[in-house]
Amino acid sequence: MSNDIDVYGGSATDAAIEKLAAGRATVFSTIQGDDFSTKLAVLNATTASEPIAENLNKPIQLVNVVVQSIDMADEQTGEVSAVPRTILVDKDGKAYHAISSGIFKAVENIIGILGQPHTWPAPVAVKAIREGSGTRQYFTLVPAK
Repeated sequence: MSNDIDVYGGSATDAAIEKLAAGRATVFSTIQGDDFSTKLAVLNATTASEPIAENLNKPIQLVNVVVQSIDMADEQTGEVSAVPRTILVDKDGKAYHAISSGIFKAVENIIGILGQPHTWPAPVAVKAIREGSGTRQYFTLVPAK
């Protein structure tokens, strides 16, 4: 009896399985290192993070970022698409997550302007805020004082 698993292409799940089978990363992380404890830190950030929505206006001493691609159904159409789940890791290793294009874009701007976190001389103080109104509300990051 064989332990091999047949993978059939075509769906997003099949593509994810193919990535796992090939040993390719399914997560982006700025946490530096290739050792097992570093990998556990990334895993911990993805599984033990708190919702950013429950930590609005709270200063976060940002030192790392982890981004996962997850599948999410559109509330109106039911169409499933890949969206970023962004996880902010503070200087104490505490993690905060959001499925928010505004948070993801803010992280893109932070890294695009300041460079990778391992090059920063100190943590970057940010806070998540809610902007917009009605059905057009979104989260973003702003400098914390």
